[in-house]
Amino acid sequence: MLNDLKQPTAFLKAGNDSDIYTKEGTGKASIEKSGGRMYEFPDMLHGWVSRGDVADEAVKAGVTTAMENITDFFAEHMGGAQ
Repeated sequence: MLNDLKQPTAFLKAGNDSDIYTKEGTGKASIEKSGGRMYEFPDMLHGWVSRGDVADEAVKAGVTTAMENITDFFAEHMGGAQ
């Protein structure tokens, strides 16, 4: 599926996501080939952005950083629109 990406894609990798998304893994290579970017969050668990407990300061910090990454990524790939 990732080999068929036709647009830059931002990928937020949690610590318990598959290793294909790290280092020189095939998933990471496919995302970068599309012009996308991998953002790694080794201390977070899969789903932390959409359903993480933001009462936990570590999760809240991870969500905040993820949202900043997403905003910057969209701004970069949508002609600077914010």
